[in-house]
Amino acid sequence: MSESEEIDDLGLHDNDNVQAENEIIDNRPNNRPSLKDKMIATRMALQGAVTNMVIDLRGRGDVPFNVTIDVVEYFKDVFEIIVDNFSEALKTEFDSFDLENVKAKVMDISLEFKGLQSVFDGFASEYRIRKLYENHPRFVSPKPIVIGHYHAIERVVVDGKLNHVIVEKPCIAQYVSIKKTFLSLIKDPLYLKCLLQCYQGQEGVYSCFRSGSRFTELSYSGRIVSCIQIFYDGLGITNPLKAGASKHNSGKFYFTNLSLPPSHNATLANIHLLAMCHTNDK
Repeated sequence: MSESEEIDDLGLHDNDNVQAENEIIDNRPNNRPSLKDKMIATRMALQGAVTNMVIDLRGRGDVPFNVTIDVVEYFKDVFEIIVDNFSEALKTEFDSFDLENVKAKVMDISLEFKGLQSVFDGFASEYRIRKLYENHPRFVSPKPIVIGHYHAIERVVVDGKLNHVIVEKPCIAQYVSIKKTFLSLIKDPLYLKCLLQCYQGQEGVYSCFRSGSRFTELSYSGRIVSCIQIFYDGLGITNPLKAGASKHNSGKFYFTNLSLPPSHNATLANIHLLAMCHTNDK
């Protein structure tokens, strides 16, 4: 018996091996997620994690944009090192399999993981981060409103002569809808749960408006009623410490939701912008 016949009798022919390996690789349950589905889920999870990190850094108030961008860049570098080493280890581990479909699968996995690095590119500049906020489904955009009028002196030319005339101009402020802000906030299940379990106070102890009967009547079953507190703060445009009356300074109106536990009122996450105007227009 020849050597080739002996191999055939033992079932070790190369074609048989290739077919067996193909069956092992491709024989998977129909309900098993494909590589594409897994990578889509991984990309969404990574996108959410990086977004939350950026939002948390911006929400701290004392972290400038350039530092936020640097932090994202550092994470991208770390992620790139992990992906490169993972791809190299994967290639080395399966390099002994002299099968085209195995090598192709390893290459596909490596390329998919390398493609995840593009997630960090969406946070590479201040412009992109601002666009991230604007395109976020829970973002509430400000609307211009007229809060009054003022008179200004303008120079006009009449019959070749320069004259000064008094004109009336609108005072424009930027308003962020309270209703839309609340509708956006309660989309977060944790926020809604915290709101439903809000502090009710002790029986017979009146600490604020929420302890009274009127607020209790409004807060009947099936209806969420929140008590808000509005406050104002000036901000100097050229000098942040100089927030006095000036046409070049800005005034900010904020509100907090007092229906949340008191410990939440000291956090930036519960301080929401209501309106912004010139200091002289307030």
